[in-house]
Amino acid sequence: MYGRNVASYKFALAKLLIELKPDEGQLVKLEEIAPVFAKNICEHLKLSDKQATSRSSRFLDYCRRYNKEELGHNELVDKTISLGFNNVIDAFHILGNKSINKQFYIDERNNHKGIKITTEFSELKNNPQFVNFEQEAESRWNLVETSWRLNISRSMLRVDCDESLNELVVYDGENK
Repeated sequence: MYGRNVASYKFALAKLLIELKPDEGQLVKLEEIAPVFAKNICEHLKLSDKQATSRSSRFLDYCRRYNKEELGHNELVDKTISLGFNNVIDAFHILGNKSINKQFYIDERNNHKGIKITTEFSELKNNPQFVNFEQEAESRWNLVETSWRLNISRSMLRVDCDESLNELVVYDGENK
């Protein structure tokens, strides 16, 4: 999930795959995953309005309108299908400038309006650590949001545990 991170969509897609746990060979239609994807984005918009590095996003604007109850659920799902997956499905398996070897799905949007789950995702799902992956995705998403909010590179952030306070503390690279 640490690619270019110009938007938080990879985290939302990761969380929905973890939540839905689709099976190998399963074709997961965009209409099935759109509600979960949109829910993840809308929840994070409530916590941090900056979910992308671009100045504007039509999809994020629709999610914001949904959060303000200016847009209904069905319209949000429709907008998610038409706008929400435009770049994330292609970018999910890209790390830096290269595609990773183990891909969790095949893009079937053109022919079947969905993604087809691969053996690699099934292997991941059977990993004993799979139960921790949702928290891992959430933690990485929070880290990216924090770096955007502070307007610094996420590599400049340091997160430590303050045992005396029993909480995590974020440093911005210069402050200790």
